[in-house]
Amino acid sequence: MRNIGILAAAIAAVGSAASAQDTAERGPAAVDEARLLAANAEPGNWLSYGRTYDEQRYSPLDQVTTGNIGELGLAWFADIPLNRGQESTPIVVDGVIYLSSSWSNVFAYDAATGEQLWRYDPEVPREWAINVCCGMVNRGVAAWNGRIYVGTLDGRLVAIDAATGEEVWDVYTIDRNQRYSTTGAVRVVKGRVLVGNSGGEFGVRGYVSAYDAETGELISADAFAPVNWASHVDLATGRPVENLEARYDDTGQIAFVTPTGRGAHNWQPMSFNPNTGLVYFGSRHSMSAYLADPDFTPTSIGTNTGTFRAFSPEQRAEVTAREDALFADRGALLGWDPVARGPAWRYVDPRQTGNGGTLSTAGNLVFAGGGEGQFFAYRADGGERLWTFDAHTGVAAGPVSYEVDGEQYIAVAAGRGLQPYYQPNYARLLAFKLGGARQLPDPVEYVAPALDPPPSTASADVIAHGADRYGQICVQCHNNRLGTFPDLRRSVALADAVLFDAIVLDGALAANGMASFAEALTPEDATAVREYVITLAIEAKAAEDAEQAAAAAQAAEDAEPHED
Repeated sequence: MRNIGILAAAIAAVGSAASAQDTAERGPAAVDEARLLAANAEPGNWLSYGRTYDEQRYSPLDQVTTGNIGELGLAWFADIPLNRGQESTPIVVDGVIYLSSSWSNVFAYDAATGEQLWRYDPEVPREWAINVCCGMVNRGVAAWNGRIYVGTLDGRLVAIDAATGEEVWDVYTIDRNQRYSTTGAVRVVKGRVLVGNSGGEFGVRGYVSAYDAETGELISADAFAPVNWASHVDLATGRPVENLEARYDDTGQIAFVTPTGRGAHNWQPMSFNPNTGLVYFGSRHSMSAYLADPDFTPTSIGTNTGTFRAFSPEQRAEVTAREDALFADRGALLGWDPVARGPAWRYVDPRQTGNGGTLSTAGNLVFAGGGEGQFFAYRADGGERLWTFDAHTGVAAGPVSYEVDGEQYIAVAAGRGLQPYYQPNYARLLAFKLGGARQLPDPVEYVAPALDPPPSTASADVIAHGADRYGQICVQCHNNRLGTFPDLRRSVALADAVLFDAIVLDGALAANGMASFAEALTPEDATAVREYVITLAIEAKAAEDAEQAAAAAQAAEDAEPHED
């Protein structure tokens, strides 16, 4: 499971930043403080999460340019046997790629061929998923003195032998009585491994700011997307100046807020190109309704935001109407000028696709993925889209560039995005080079479960109670917008109360990450939740039927003979 044992031979055969002889002599993942401090002198490697300590995610490699980007093709791909999201930035050290994946698995690959050298599985208990907000993801590893380090979903820090893939040690970094998880990339500084923990939705809080390194002065704080909950940021305090009407906990009224809790920009890595002076990142425009829950009681399972999160169809329609009125588009990839404090260019995808992490290169290129299933290259100074690759799946992770035997590669982890949960994930590590001619296998046909809800027989009070419990316990994962978790409206368990309770209360699917919620839900609560989801399914079925009827009517009209 963890060791294939061919890494030493692989690194001896590859020449990248150093000679093959030097590489073989120092062994795999031979990264120390001197190399990290001088990482910019090794353009063929990607030694840490952001390549260099300043994490600009800029590659000095310039073999691939705006002039020959059309010749970029798939050099190799490696399937990742995990049906979850892929958000990791790979690191590349002396011809070997180290990549973390979902459930905190770590893989090592030959950077020239994609051959898997080893796999490490920390065997995270699947029931720990109950403590995780938004997917069983991991965003990156660190290399140091022959070891690879990863933070695991259940809060451990693990050291792995880079040559064999065997575990060296692991240690818990959290209080396991609290609802923590670890998804972020680890870093190593002066021999210390830095790891952070998550859990804001469940009661854990954190705060991060960026300040001038010399003076401690906050330089600027400018909106790059529409914001209505604050007017500006006070540069003296570094805190936003809130609009009072956005304080729904004080007003007791619904507040329609933009950006939403997902942010105008989230975890996806940004990059900076010193040649253009621009920063590259995706922005998104969305709105959500927020209302304080007067009956909120903290729970040991579920979210603890204190807000009401299950709204009526009319309220959801109002959110959509406000979005349509406020936003000219639903987001873009930005080339942001930090000196002029505004966008030098914006690329808007009319499909309103989500934007992934970015990589900028000396070839005047920016690489970024999209939620709909493509990987793109843009002109760094002007923003034109120059190249597209169909990855068959969402590409959210940060790309990297490296060099093997004089050839520049672009690599990115792909898997999940905005596609339906029921579509195959196609999780893969993709590597491109000029003249690459590999082809991905054709996508597999799939059919999502039908919307076939049973009749709603519950009282309005039961459904309202179910909406409350669903909003605190279920909606964080099963919000029907992302492909990470099943769409409960399509579940066969809606028509089978015994099966529904077996899953929700008894943990029948704990091995898949769906733990028992008996600690937070009574049998009566579970019944109410099921009845509420039935109403959501009926609503979705009615919308689907109306859409199909409209399409059929349009087709019939188009088939009618028309006089010229």
